[in-house]
Amino acid sequence: LFTYGGDYRVVPLFTPVYMDAVLAQNFWETIKNQYFQKRRWAWGIEHFPYFVKACIKDRLVPFWIKVEQIFKILEGHISWSTASLLIATALWFPFIFNPEFTQTVIGSNLPNFARTLLMITWVGIAVSITISILLLPKRPKDVSRMNTFYMLVQWVLIPISAVFFGSIPAIDAQTRMMINKPLGFWVTAKKFIKNT
Repeated sequence: LFTYGGDYRVVPLFTPVYMDAVLAQNFWETIKNQYFQKRRWAWGIEHFPYFVKACIKDRLVPFWIKVEQIFKILEGHISWSTASLLIATALWFPFIFNPEFTQTVIGSNLPNFARTLLMITWVGIAVSITISILLLPKRPKDVSRMNTFYMLVQWVLIPISAVFFGSIPAIDAQTRMMINKPLGFWVTAKKFIKNT
């Protein structure tokens, strides 16, 4: 952004991407390693102050491009750490902290609104499941049909995993940054399984 004074464009480079996944010696170690990896990724907010200072010093990049980029970075990290938790809990706060809220018009309609909103999100998840299954290659004969079932279960668990592997690690990383407790170096456990 700053090197070219905001006058740049992105050109796609089509190349295969090979990814690995977190896999430790057992299920709980894998869960722990996945959490630590997501927390390390969320540590990326650390470059936000540098970016804002660079935007203030820079005179070449147009003002509104800088505002847009600052907003994108900030919004991305804030929504990463808060969206899942807010969706899961925020609608219940008025009922918890003010029991008389149920007697109001909004209080009596809020459960219906929440149910409708969550049903709409399930439609989005169902569309994502369908697209995911359509994009998969044909199941090899040596792969069990149970693997398809396990994939569907993973999709159903997205609301839970979004909180535990999205919001909570991001809040952990951002809180550590606020109290000046940097993350140490962590090697994510990965295991190679030979495909036979």
